[in-house]
Amino acid sequence: MQITRASPPGPRAKHGPFSFSRDTRFLQRYLDDLHNRSGGQQDYVGEWHVHPALDAPPSRIDRRSLWRIARRKNYATENPVLVIVEHTPLERRLRAYGFVVKPKKSWHELMLTREEPIALENRRA
Repeated sequence: MQITRASPPGPRAKHGPFSFSRDTRFLQRYLDDLHNRSGGQQDYVGEWHVHPALDAPPSRIDRRSLWRIARRKNYATENPVLVIVEHTPLERRLRAYGFVVKPKKSWHELMLTREEPIALENRRA
């Protein structure tokens, strides 16, 4: 799997110091447009967000959310990925985690290699 971009949160997203609520209408249009423009070559693989600390694995809320995504048919993946940007004033690191629900719920850290930078789009609706 190759991750090529990270979506923006959308103009109506709500950000808190320990919470985030995405702009789901914006993101669905964004993903549909990306899928269509790429002829189906690019699609949703998971979620990403920032943790304001280093060595911060997925929280209980993160894990529950990704397992819910893995179970739902309206998502494009049964094995979603969570990318966490660990960010402190001195350092920024990317870590990725894979989630599965079958045969039983589990998650594990994925090895990252960076051939190209990930595009973070600041596009507004």
